[in-house]
Amino acid sequence: MDISEAMASALLCASLGGEQEIRYDYGDSYNVIDCVTATHAIEFGLDKASSRDSFVQAWVASRNIPHDPPLKPMVYIVGRFAEPGKIGTELIAFGNAHGIETYYHWQARLDPAAFREGEK
Repeated sequence: MDISEAMASALLCASLGGEQEIRYDYGDSYNVIDCVTATHAIEFGLDKASSRDSFVQAWVASRNIPHDPPLKPMVYIVGRFAEPGKIGTELIAFGNAHGIETYYHWQARLDPAAFREGEK
């Protein structure tokens, strides 16, 4: 069963003890990062090429959200398969090469029922 990126983000952020959808100033505008914990600015993305921007979002947020000590960037790739495929492997390699903590989480291990229960 596929779940949405938003649902995966909500489940994973809650499991990490983070706050969701944090807005921060960036120049004359603002950005929103998926999740902020006591130590990390976290962006979630599906195992698709469109998730490449997650690394930029996490890196920029980690440097622009006032926090002491500064936040570290982190990316969670939410996978459709038990093991990362070509895109998932590419995303993980990119994150590791650029000092961004990167994890692959198989979406089948997420429990949408827990998400729905938390909405009540």
